[in-house]
Amino acid sequence: MIALIDGDCALCVGLVEWLGKRITAEKLNPAHIMFVPGESDWGTELLREAQVTGFDSVVVLNKGQVLQEGDAVLALAEVLPTRWKVLAAGGKVVPRGVRNMLYRWIAR
Repeated sequence: MIALIDGDCALCVGLVEWLGKRITAEKLNPAHIMFVPGESDWGTELLREAQVTGFDSVVVLNKGQVLQEGDAVLALAEVLPTRWKVLAAGGKVVPRGVRNMLYRWIAR
């Protein structure tokens, strides 16, 4: 999984810090997750290949999927301990439109 993060977004950077404190050492490696600044050369290339325009958020590339906003945040739970996975599973029952609206509200 590759998480492309907006390095200019305090919330995005805070998310990476929060995740870093909770992801086990076993999963905090490139085989499970990589955090890449979207503004970096590689990040820009990945976003272009994924056909993501107007990048200003978190984008997760996972198993051929391009996930954004609420879906991206829920996908990040895959590398967290079980209790967070359970919480994320509950979040998946919320309709995508509502999740994304909540994501955008928090991001502002």
